[in-house]
Amino acid sequence: MNSCPPSTGNGDAEKHITSIALFPDGLVLRQTYDVAQIRDCRTVVEKSNVTWVNVKLADFKKESSEVAVGFGFSRDLVEKLLEAKESEYEDRDTEMGMQIPAVKVIGWTVNIHPLMVLVRKNLILTMHTCDLNRLVRFSRYAEGVMRKFKESQTIADRLTIMLIRILDENNEKNFDGLRAIEEEGERFSQYLVDTHGRADELGEKMHSIKQALVDYLGALWASLDVLHSLRYGDADTITDNQKILDKMSLLVEDVNRNLALGEHVSEVLASGLGVLQTIYNNQLQIYNNQLALLNNKLALLAGWLAVVATAVAVPNTLATIFGVAPIAQLLPWQVMVFLICASTVISTYFTFKYVQSKGLLPKSADTEETTHDAAKKK
Repeated sequence: MNSCPPSTGNGDAEKHITSIALFPDGLVLRQTYDVAQIRDCRTVVEKSNVTWVNVKLADFKKESSEVAVGFGFSRDLVEKLLEAKESEYEDRDTEMGMQIPAVKVIGWTVNIHPLMVLVRKNLILTMHTCDLNRLVRFSRYAEGVMRKFKESQTIADRLTIMLIRILDENNEKNFDGLRAIEEEGERFSQYLVDTHGRADELGEKMHSIKQALVDYLGALWASLDVLHSLRYGDADTITDNQKILDKMSLLVEDVNRNLALGEHVSEVLASGLGVLQTIYNNQLQIYNNQLALLNNKLALLAGWLAVVATAVAVPNTLATIFGVAPIAQLLPWQVMVFLICASTVISTYFTFKYVQSKGLLPKSADTEETTHDAAKKK
């Protein structure tokens, strides 16, 4: 079995199995083990009243089944949980298991890690990847929680209290992700007020933060499904004490509250998308107007070039024809000049009218008024 990379510090940080056990005489014992010492840890579990064991795994998919079997859980239970995409709840009467998402938000990247929780007899076993470090804070005061157990509480009561604390710790860390997304959204808002910002950059940033929020809310919904199954599943390993179960209902309310906050942030982002769409539309309209103006200028230039070309080509052609010796001897020069001028004027006029009829040249004011009056009469 592969172990997690060694820590640079000393002591418990280099161990990857942490065991906190409450014995029948009231003694609470905290111990750490290597991954090769599962049998020693299980010996302590069998002697204790209630034990919580947290295991860090380098390869969660491959090693979780082996570790769970080492602590007495069935292999098919773990394999069933591993098949889940984000969350799963499985109750086998004598043992129970769940896999819930543990969310870590870095910038606009939402990393969802699996956190597996297994419960049987007097044991709660949690397993997660090495880089998660999700239950570090809870492990510091778990001994105090066990010392506060009442003598009247059953093992199921104590297991449920510990389970609620573990799930609450995971939820609190998950909720930090929403704050991280909101902080990134606040930084993003400066791009919306920058009138010189590129629209494509705004679109990319908006898509990234929107995707991060969708992934985050999906993880919360997955957690909520597990909490509902746990609260109303009536598992044998969970207490029937209504006061303790009410605390589990508070976990459901916390997740629902953060889902509502996430939906609110989503609405804010949706309004940002509306602003971005307006920016795109305005820039597109400006571009279309500039393109239309350029096309009009090019069309006007092409029309006048056609007229000028006619005015130059016709006299040049006639002058070439009249330059032939027989024709030059038959016609006096006055007639040839008259023909050249007349044909130039007539051809230029008809070319101008033809180009104008095609819309390449603007119509005169009188023509426009006549056309407008005719259209008004119709």
